[in-house]
Amino acid sequence: MPKDELEVIFVDDGSKDGSGKLLDTHAAQYSHFKVIHQTNAGAAAARNAGLKIATGEYVAFVDPDDYIDEKYCQEPYEEGVRNGADIVLFDALKETSFTDKYGKEETKVISLSHAEKSFVTTSSEDILSMCCQILYPYMKATAGGEEFKADVPLAAPWDKLYKREFLIGNNLHFQEDLKVLDDMCFNYIAFSKAGKVSYIPKALYHYQVWQTSITNSYKKDRPLQDMKVFDFIKKNIEGQKDTDNRLRQAYYARIIKSFAICCRLYFFNIENPGNNKERLSEIKNYMSKEPYSSAFRNVRLGSLEWKLVIVALAGKCKSAWIMRLLHMLQNR
Repeated sequence: MPKDELEVIFVDDGSKDGSGKLLDTHAAQYSHFKVIHQTNAGAAAARNAGLKIATGEYVAFVDPDDYIDEKYCQEPYEEGVRNGADIVLFDALKETSFTDKYGKEETKVISLSHAEKSFVTTSSEDILSMCCQILYPYMKATAGGEEFKADVPLAAPWDKLYKREFLIGNNLHFQEDLKVLDDMCFNYIAFSKAGKVSYIPKALYHYQVWQTSITNSYKKDRPLQDMKVFDFIKKNIEGQKDTDNRLRQAYYARIIKSFAICCRLYFFNIENPGNNKERLSEIKNYMSKEPYSSAFRNVRLGSLEWKLVIVALAGKCKSAWIMRLLHMLQNR
């Protein structure tokens, strides 16, 4: 795609490593580059800042530690214009870097392919099923006659192109008060309001995961941050038609999945300062709170991946010891 048809917006979110000055240098050389400097406010605020000054017909969001294919903008844009899509979905590659037991640097590549064939859909039923899979990746989703693959995240913003007019018209933006899963919340609302969604089965984005990734570090307030997300999703579910209870089940499954993640990032994390008795008491207390208690009580086990079935059963019994045992087995 010719550079005069592109607008590239970089957001310097309070960096302290000199990258802001480097961006300014490049922006001075390339007229289609723009740079925003702001105090550190997080990914949601950075994306919103870029979206606020964007002027293009379509917009995409790229994370700073990932990279894109040379056709990342062109092919989804052509697809969007050809079909008048509000959202164009495509595929990605997940590249996990790690050090093996011999000290050698390795990279494991996994294809994040959503479906086998391309589609264009305006069906509210299709879009509802995609909303469910945004909340929980194992929920069944179909669109345009194509069945989505399970456990391929649909919640990320980087494998999608959005019509800017559609975002503005529906006042769509990232929730800056949510410190986790804000991208999931954004896409849940965006898809629920979309009139037409298009998909091209091409891997155009490279999602990189590192051993030191922030998503794997200790989070002392993770349960509280999750609960803010659940409250946001619940309020929006209550305003949608959900005759067969699919959205509610996807919501419960998301809560249980997040609870399992909390076990790794908070409750049983090695950096948690609490002793064993304190950790077990706290996790049991959370299992009795809303919305966790409702999720454990009402989720359909058939909706869950097999690992979460055991977590859900432990939650139904309010057994902190089983939760601890599951965590230990997972990390052996």
